[in-house]
Amino acid sequence: VYPDYMYYSFDYKNTHFVVMRVNSDYYNLLECSGSCTDQANYDAYYYKHQLDWLRYDLAQVATRPAIQNTVVLTHAPLLSYSDGHSANVSWQTLMQEFKKYKVKLVLSGHNHVYERSYPVVPSGTSSAPVRDDVNGTVYVVTGGGGSALHGFRTVGSLNAKRFSNYHYVKIDVSGASFTITTVGVDGTVLDSVTW
Repeated sequence: VYPDYMYYSFDYKNTHFVVMRVNSDYYNLLECSGSCTDQANYDAYYYKHQLDWLRYDLAQVATRPAIQNTVVLTHAPLLSYSDGHSANVSWQTLMQEFKKYKVKLVLSGHNHVYERSYPVVPSGTSSAPVRDDVNGTVYVVTGGGGSALHGFRTVGSLNAKRFSNYHYVKIDVSGASFTITTVGVDGTVLDSVTW
């Protein structure tokens, strides 16, 4: 419906991929300008069409038993402890949708580090997500592709692995199981996990 906004989804074998246009820390999917009484008014809530599209897309995928996995790609991270950029301001809204529709993996960049979270869900009682190894989504920031590297502002309690190295990420899917292997420029395996 909105091809100019550069978000879309596709299937590859048993996995559904959602590519979102969340490019900066401040890209708020619920931002409103002017009359903010009707969230269906895309002239006022001018980014909300992407959120409505996402909800529709994930609901449709949930009805298709052949799809065993959903992966979301964004540029700005939704969970990060890097000193480069903060998490996108819509992280809580998006994490709620990802929990509801059992999104398995969210990949982002923006910060020039590698971070892999434990499986997490949004918390109903605090502003921070919480670890949930059964129902959670894994969030990976992979920004070690060549620009100057960032560091970390804090040791994150939800980081399963983190480092500031140049790297690439390889993902293997077998049924409903994912394996992430992160490789440094010298070929050294820096992280490997299956869930």
